[in-house]
Order: sequence, then structure tokens, then C-alpha cells
Amino acid sequence: MRNSDYQFVEKTADGIIAELTSKYEELTNTTVHPSSPVKLFLSWCASAIMQIYENINHAANQNLPSRAEGENLDALAELFFMKKRPDPTQAHVTLK
Repeated sequence: MRNSDYQFVEKTADGIIAELTSKYEELTNTTVHPSSPVKLFLSWCASAIMQIYENINHAANQNLPSRAEGENLDALAELFFMKKRPDPTQAHVTLK
């Protein structure tokens, strides 16, 4: 089993929401209340940012030979070792 992927961008959704809220309050000199439309908008923005961070982490892990998969692993092997991955062969099992 593979180890878990490296986290190049470590942020939680709560951390992003807190950061967006504090910056918004700082810029507008207002308080964001839990049920305000602004809070809902900031939560939506945080979810979009989290998806971007996940894409960044996935792409960065695909650049590491120990974490790459499929075609990305083949491309890294060609780049570093100049060899192609051997063709798959059938496995044979003998039961006694």
C-alpha cells in the first residue's frame, strides 16, 4: 500500500474561511455575521479555493516518481531513465 500523498499546500476549509472573513472585515470595517449572505459567499469562495489546493497537491505529487501513477509515472521514467515500462504479462498461478 502506498504512503499518503505529500501536502504541498496545507490549508483547512475552516482556516480559509477564517482568513477570508478577517480580510473582508478588515477591508470593509464591518462584522460578518454567521447568517449573512456575505458569510455564505465567503464559504463558497473557500470551497473553490480548497478545490484549487487539492488540484495543486495532486499535480505536485504526480511530479514525484514515488507518488506518480499511470501515464505520469511513464513520462517521469522516460524523462529520468530513458526507458519505457515493459508491457504487462499474464500471471500464472498453480494451485496444489
